[in-house]
Amino acid sequence: MKKRFTYKQAGVDLDLAEQCVRDIGLLQKSTEGRFRLSNAFGQFTANCDLSRYKAPVITATCDGIGTKLDLLLKHDLLETAGADLVAMNVNDVLTSSAEPAMFLDYIAMPLMDRAIVRRLVSGMAEALQSCGCMLGGGELAEMPGTASIELSGFCVGVAEKNDVPDISSIRPGDTVWGIPSDGFHANGFSLIRRILKEHPALLSRHETAELQKTTRIYYPEVHMFKHQNIPVKGMAHVTGGGIVVNLNRILGEHGAELEIPYWDSPAAQKIISKVEAGEAFRVFNMGIGWLMVNDGTDAPPPAIRLGHVTDDHTVRIKVGS
Repeated sequence: MKKRFTYKQAGVDLDLAEQCVRDIGLLQKSTEGRFRLSNAFGQFTANCDLSRYKAPVITATCDGIGTKLDLLLKHDLLETAGADLVAMNVNDVLTSSAEPAMFLDYIAMPLMDRAIVRRLVSGMAEALQSCGCMLGGGELAEMPGTASIELSGFCVGVAEKNDVPDISSIRPGDTVWGIPSDGFHANGFSLIRRILKEHPALLSRHETAELQKTTRIYYPEVHMFKHQNIPVKGMAHVTGGGIVVNLNRILGEHGAELEIPYWDSPAAQKIISKVEAGEAFRVFNMGIGWLMVNDGTDAPPPAIRLGHVTDDHTVRIKVGS
């Protein structure tokens, strides 16, 4: 009799995957509030009801947390990894002044582990609750023979058409504001890991913990701008590429003159000391995770006035003391 094989013998446990999906379904309910599914969780699509909008504009993002994931796995910070994944995507949605409406995740691992999945998704759920975004669903893949866990996130946001910032209205003389980061967030970790490999005693245990901080979600600040009717011409999430590259994405043909405050973080300063100054500003957020341009209207704390828009196509940066 010919030998017949099962999927489980090949390394894929379908029964365990179904148990994980049931766990996720319970966490999904905790994220429904302002936005809800209009169909049942676990179907082939996640349908979000947007009937309360008059002229909705849909925004969509896709991102991961890069090699920071390796650091978080090493230190058993699975909930932080889930929260970081949400933050990286939600912040991009917020640059369009959109409400983060629905988040989907992709989780792949060599062998299905119910506890790991639950911890990753619980981190996502807590972050989603903080900004009123709903977990719509996602994909859970068991991939025997692969090396490690893979994470990707996808976020859908919605805004009234008239509320989306018009970056074409940015003019020389407009004010550039910044909001502090909570660390390196989830960018530049390939460089950070290389530096720590070359200098393993560079950071203390406390300073290493600084690297592991969760990416800040800027929903409260963007919501405050709307609530206080602060005019916003453009917003940028400072991720890979640093301040210059991300600000250029909204400045168009303009430039800016900025003074960036000293980043008061011992861990960050030790890392930056091993990098050329220009390179550091290309890779890291340098303590500023969010940028906003307006016509000069004052913005309340924690917004910091960084400088102004110019007409010479160049972003010039001075570091404050």
